Amino acid sequence: MSTQDPKALVRRFLSTVIASQDLAAADDVLSPDYTVHMVGLPEPVAGRAAWKALIGSYFAAFPDLRVELDDEIAAGDRVVIRYTWTGTHRGPFAGVAATGQPVRVAGQSIFRVADDRVAEEWHQDDTLGLLQQLGVVPQPTAAAV
Repeated sequence: MSTQDPKALVRRFLSTVIASQDLAAADDVLSPDYTVHMVGLPEPVAGRAAWKALIGSYFAAFPDLRVELDDEIAAGDRVVIRYTWTGTHRGPFAGVAATGQPVRVAGQSIFRVADDRVAEEWHQDDTLGLLQQLGVVPQPTAAAV
């Protein structure tokens, strides 16, 4: 049972870990067995160390990455956020060499809180939109009328 407000804990995670890109701060808010179910990955990312490696690759590729919280809903041990992240592609990412392109990506996550830690996350970003902005996938064209 958590004694901390789940919304406050998720906000703390976003501000102290993501906004500051401080991976060490994750130890204070994520459970050791923190698991992320991420659309597009074949398996969940299991464990805090594996998550740090994954998010570290985002921070390396988008060193100016910022997250804007667009919406937040909480019920029981779950917190749902809708967000937009922005950054400039300055390093390799998912096999794509740095393009220097600014990106704006919409996403949403559902967090589960247990024992005053974020224990689990279901995460989905607009990966197609990201790849289009990086020039890897063509932008859609308007249909002829």
